[in-house]
Amino acid sequence: SSPASSKYQFVNVDGFSALLSKDGKVLYSAITNSSSTVYNIPMTVEVIEKYAFYNVGATADSGVSMIIPSNVREIKGGAFSDACVTDYYLEHASVGSIVIDNHAFDNINTDKTYILRVKTGSGLLEVLSKQFSDNKIVSFNTYDTKNV
Repeated sequence: SSPASSKYQFVNVDGFSALLSKDGKVLYSAITNSSSTVYNIPMTVEVIEKYAFYNVGATADSGVSMIIPSNVREIKGGAFSDACVTDYYLEHASVGSIVIDNHAFDNINTDKTYILRVKTGSGLLEVLSKQFSDNKIVSFNTYDTKNV
C-alpha cells in the first residue's frame, strides 16, 4: 500500500469520481466519469476544497445539477470554477449551517448562467443573494422539492 492510501481514498459516486480524505470528510478533487446530469456529493463530505469541481460537467450534453447535502459546512474559493453545472441545490436548513467563500463560483463559464437553489424557509436566499450580488451569472431561487 502506498503512503497516499493512508491519507486519501478515491471513490466513485453518482456521475463522478472523487478524491476524498481517508475519513471522507474532505473532498479534494472530482472528475466526471459519465454523462450523468445529477451529481450527488457524498453524505460524508463536510468541506469542499479549492477547485475541487474545476471544469466538472464539461462532457455533459445538457444541464447538470449538483446536490450539496446539509452536512457540507464549508465550500472554499474556486470550488466550482468553470464547472458546467446549471443548478446547485443546497440542502441546508438554516443560515450559519454553511460557509461559502465569496470566490467559490468565480470564473464559471460566462456563456451560461446558473441557479443556486436553497430550501424554502432556510433564510439562505437573502444572505446568499447579498453575498453574491456582484456575480452577474448567478441567480437564486428556493425549492421545496428538488426537480432533478
